[in-house]
Amino acid sequence: GLLIQVIEELQRKAVPLLAVRLDRLEPTLRTTSQIGVKLDLPVSPVSLLAAIAQGRRSVLILDQLDAVSLISGKNPDLLDPVRDLFQEATAFPEMRVVAACRAFDLDNDVRLKKLAMTPGFVRRDLSPLPRPFVLQGVADAGFDASSLSEKQIELFSNPLSLSILAE
Repeated sequence: GLLIQVIEELQRKAVPLLAVRLDRLEPTLRTTSQIGVKLDLPVSPVSLLAAIAQGRRSVLILDQLDAVSLISGKNPDLLDPVRDLFQEATAFPEMRVVAACRAFDLDNDVRLKKLAMTPGFVRRDLSPLPRPFVLQGVADAGFDASSLSEKQIELFSNPLSLSILAE
């Protein structure tokens, strides 16, 4: 949900962007160009975005970075080309990379920790969902929100827990 808000705001400001879901890529991809081909792009996502932006501010969005985690990821072999995407982006001073990842993976996967120590990497943790949002989400999922204990409300203040309940 947060990435959708980011994308909508960037689109509103006419900032060129490219969003990639890493969990949908195949583990056999070894280069950023192969990632581009998989996404039906003629070149690496970074190269294409840079060409479109022509020196203006641009944003590459990498959703599901935890998909390359050794701990809980589906495609840990993709880390090298994903790390290369970050590296390629540094060649374009006006390009930023926004990556979404579960905190557990970022805190516990040695390879992701190392990526997070790259100069320029800034970590932002999401706050728990506000109580009214949790109660509305539980009600929207078809459950009686008034019967929740404080512990359950705390549990569902994690967006992942609330989305699992909704499913």
